[in-house]
Amino acid sequence: MTSFLLHLFLVGGGWDTDARTDVYQRFFAAAQQDGKRRIVSIHVAEEDDSEEDRQAQVERSRDVFLELGASNDELVSLTLTAGETLTATKLAELAPTAVFVWGGLTPLYQEVLTADQSWVQYLKDNNVVYGGFSAGIVIAAEQAVVGGWQMPVSKRQVAILDADLAEGLDALDVRPGLGLVPFSLDVHASQWGTVTRLMHAVEQQHVPSPGWAVDENTILEVSKDGQLSVWGAGQAYRVSRTAAGQLQIAIFRQGDVIQ
Repeated sequence: MTSFLLHLFLVGGGWDTDARTDVYQRFFAAAQQDGKRRIVSIHVAEEDDSEEDRQAQVERSRDVFLELGASNDELVSLTLTAGETLTATKLAELAPTAVFVWGGLTPLYQEVLTADQSWVQYLKDNNVVYGGFSAGIVIAAEQAVVGGWQMPVSKRQVAILDADLAEGLDALDVRPGLGLVPFSLDVHASQWGTVTRLMHAVEQQHVPSPGWAVDENTILEVSKDGQLSVWGAGQAYRVSRTAAGQLQIAIFRQGDVIQ
């Protein structure tokens, strides 16, 4: 069994309030260490986002943890934009017990949050819990599937996803991620149909096997000893490539534990 340096909580997106306890409670509990809890929520805003839009994103994410019982002084929000970076020094000033990276334009999240990965080492050195939502889990991988709706197969371009759901990119785009998990991830799996994009990426060996596609309002929890478990309203799809080049798809739901 693979071991991990961090306890990870990987949410495939979605804002269903009825599912919040199942999805976020385990992260919220793990964020308390030595009697203290300080959750730093990280957002990456697009340059043309208004100040009102940015504040709405912050408030929406704060509400998730406030509903679970967090106090205001346990929550800190940090919004970055293109050209800015997150560093270990900047994160250390906020003294987090847990970091939660939210969602938005995935290529932008990858660009901003992988530019200086000293903050990732800070997480590891200080046993800081990592949580992510949509883009925040895609970039947790060693190889991040940041977007795209088509790819070359046998010398022709094939569609692998609806073009409107491709993060503004045409070709399948796999970029370096944070390396917190060895497998690649896709999000909004059932809702956007992105499981097909992951299937093609794994089958054509653009990303390692297996990969995981996670539904909205669903969390894939990764313990430090390498155990994976699924919680929430939807499914997590494990996409594996056999030695013969065939795909195997396994579906996991609420309470399933994968050793």
